[in-house]
Amino acid sequence: MIVFPMYVYGVFSWMTHKNEKNNTVEANKISKREWMMLFLASIIGFGLLYYILKYFNTNQLIISSLSMITSLIATYLIARRNKYSFLFYIGNDVILILLWGIPILQGEFYLAPVLIENIVLLINDSYGLKNWNENI
Repeated sequence: MIVFPMYVYGVFSWMTHKNEKNNTVEANKISKREWMMLFLASIIGFGLLYYILKYFNTNQLIISSLSMITSLIATYLIARRNKYSFLFYIGNDVILILLWGIPILQGEFYLAPVLIENIVLLINDSYGLKNWNENI
């Protein structure tokens, strides 16, 4: 629900910032001020998510909160057409691999498909970063 407005904004932003010559989307640079605002919002967001997840007795509370905030940052950055979104998606993938890998190491092998999914997402996001860097 929180990310829906970012998705709408992102679609609009990507569609209205196309380079018609080569049919690519123009990358956007984020100012130092915006990075600072994002950093502060992330700290506040992490705290809020931590206490919300704690209320619901979430396992691996810190890792879960960190996963959610990195995903939100990545979504914001992709909507802003910024290549660093892929770094946050990659970071989130690593966090999710840890999140699902721990229970698997504890014998909950039925979670293996979720772990495999996140490994595939890590490969995909790594390719996205590589491709973006080659084309921008």
